Amino acid sequence: MLQLEDLKVLDDFLTVEQFAELCEKTPRTIERWMQERKIDSVKLGGAIKIPKLEVLRLMSVGYRTRAL
Repeated sequence: MLQLEDLKVLDDFLTVEQFAELCEKTPRTIERWMQERKIDSVKLGGAIKIPKLEVLRLMSVGYRTRAL
């Protein structure tokens, strides 16, 4: 299980699965959030990645992640 402290050692970008685990959501929900432009994402080398700062942004607007 990923924790907020893990963000320090993770790459600057998270996989959909890593982000979903931190947010206690399914990968499908995260994919839907990306389609709805609720969270930013980029395509790197054919893989979809989410900037780890998106976790902090969600927390700043009141979304509680597993890490809290």
